[in-house]
Amino acid sequence: MRCTEIAHRITITTIEFSRYLIALLFGTAIAVSFAGMTPTRKNYLVLVCFTSLLFILQIVCLGTWGMDVTIKIYPLLSHFPLVIFIVLYLKRPWLISLTSMFVSYLCCQPSRWIGTVAGSVFDSVTINHIGYVTAVFLMYYLLQKYVVKSVRHLMERSVKSCLLFGTMPALYYLFEYASTVYTDFMYTGTRAAVPFMPVRKYLTVMSAISRCVCIPRITSCASTYATDTRQNLYSVKVSLYQMKMGMALAQKAWFI
Repeated sequence: MRCTEIAHRITITTIEFSRYLIALLFGTAIAVSFAGMTPTRKNYLVLVCFTSLLFILQIVCLGTWGMDVTIKIYPLLSHFPLVIFIVLYLKRPWLISLTSMFVSYLCCQPSRWIGTVAGSVFDSVTINHIGYVTAVFLMYYLLQKYVVKSVRHLMERSVKSCLLFGTMPALYYLFEYASTVYTDFMYTGTRAAVPFMPVRKYLTVMSAISRCVCIPRITSCASTYATDTRQNLYSVKVSLYQMKMGMALAQKAWFI
């Protein structure tokens, strides 16, 4: 019985660490793709070595200080070293490097949401991890096929274009850490947190608006451009309506 329990714990630990490694690889790969890394064997080898070093550093911090501290210093362990890597190795400007990191962080969130929903439905942490990993591979394929080139072109177009595109992912990043990592503001259930509940939805909507305005410009067919724009605007309207209804229900709950 004890051997079975030990084997189960080893399996769970392996799945968890596999998730952390895949998440790190995904975020790093997407960020350097946005920054314009040339897909050569040398670059891939350097990227894998760099990511491995980051992962080892995170494991050391996890074993030394625990999960809570590691999560709080995670930007120093992963995000900002990635920015420095893009600046020094890929020779990209600081603005493009930071924007690539912020956008890649935002791209990591749908996989996390999918994993959370799957884990909640089946009431299983393992299903959460499996759902996350599966969603990561799907997201990577979709981003590389449909998004990376457009984002890269948008960031390289001008400083103003890069600032406009990167503002919302940067705000999402700062709000996420300020409200859920360094404080428990979003989890306290206090009335003061109610007006901020739709913020994540709002940032997602604004990202959709930026895609609606900026990304379709690269399509060669005018009719396709118009169709995509109308569909994106419709999605934005639906999201705004859902955000408004969610806000109303949340405020109403305080008076029941």
